[in-house]
Amino acid sequence: MAAEAETQIKYAACSSTAVAHVRLSGMVCTIGPVSRSVEMLEKMMATGMNIARMNFSHGSHEYHGETVANVRSAAKNYSAKIGYEYPIAVALEPKALDP
Repeated sequence: MAAEAETQIKYAACSSTAVAHVRLSGMVCTIGPVSRSVEMLEKMMATGMNIARMNFSHGSHEYHGETVANVRSAAKNYSAKIGYEYPIAVALEPKALDP
């Protein structure tokens, strides 16, 4: 039964629904000023990015909030382009504490 599957591969094998894509690895990309536009993020997704990383040591919370919104917009656009929902994760690295 698919609900009892221990891995994505076993789930896909047991599932009665079609699985569009199963990824076995991840590509983490650090997003900065040059790569935060929706268009560039879509290109990065097309080449394999599935984790968008932001470093809170640089930029404000508002800046990173806009970047997260861009990632979500790019994922929506790219999903529509490829015909299935493209999974994307957002990783936030907090600012380091000063000793």
